[in-house]
Formats: sequence, C-alpha cells, structure tokens
Amino acid sequence: MGFLLVIGVALWFWLGDPAKTVANWFWTESSAPWEQVDAYLYPSRSDLTVFKSFDDVGSVEACRSVVYNAASAFYKDPRLLNGDYECGVGPQAHPVFGKVYRVTVK
Repeated sequence: MGFLLVIGVALWFWLGDPAKTVANWFWTESSAPWEQVDAYLYPSRSDLTVFKSFDDVGSVEACRSVVYNAASAFYKDPRLLNGDYECGVGPQAHPVFGKVYRVTVK
C-alpha cells in the first residue's frame, strides 16, 4: 500500500504541478509564499488597453499599496475613482497569451 502511495505522489510531481495545486488548496484568494505577484494599474476604467504594470511586488497587500501609490503619483487619482487595478498571482508563461496567472485578485 505504501508503495502505491509513493508511485501516486511521484506521478503527481511528474505529470502535475504540485506547487500550483497546493497553492490552490490553501491560498485561493491570495499568494502562496513562493509565488510572484504582479500589479496592473489601469488609469481609466473605460479603456483597459492602457495600463502600467509592476512585476514581482511581493504580496497581494504590497500590490494594493503599489497600485494606490502609483495612481496617486502618476495620475493624481489616489482613491482610484477613475481607474482600476488587479493583482496577478502565480504567473506562468503561455505561448500565445504571454503571462497567465493562477488567480487575479483585487
């Protein structure tokens, strides 16, 4: 029985993505300690093609802080009344779309 468990775990590591799976189990709306968090600031809610990005800001809380500080400094909108933001957690390279995130949060 123990041998089958070892084989199952080995297959999970070989065929799956255990870090992503564990992150999905325990950190559904935030970042796992090993994950990168990227911040995206949109100065206008009506035009999401214009944005400013900040890579590897540390955590979701740091992402929020970076976004509000940048909105205040660059766009004079410290409360993001005109703009919007999102925090991308756990980026993975995608051949067509560039970066794809495990989860995006506000």
